[in-house]
Amino acid sequence: MRANFPTGGYGAPHSNSTGWFSRLASQTAHISGKLVTFLEAVAMAVWGITGPIFKYSDTWQLVINTGTTIITFLMVFLIQNTQTRDTMACSSSWMN
Repeated sequence: MRANFPTGGYGAPHSNSTGWFSRLASQTAHISGKLVTFLEAVAMAVWGITGPIFKYSDTWQLVINTGTTIITFLMVFLIQNTQTRDTMACSSSWMN
């Protein structure tokens, strides 16, 4: 079942226009819940476990740290956008 989330900006829950960030956040939330995404996360964990093989070299640590930092930073904003739209949908239906 597909939920009907408001797609407008903050303060415009019933707007029909969809911003590029809202579309991106919706697609990311949809994709991040898939099995393929989970398997990619497992692959990243396996890659992290390979540290001893590379003797935790400076290059290995830099790649791991940079990758996880960038992904975490971006996901925070995407998750916040999704939660904001969910909250707006809930408060909108509560008011009706």
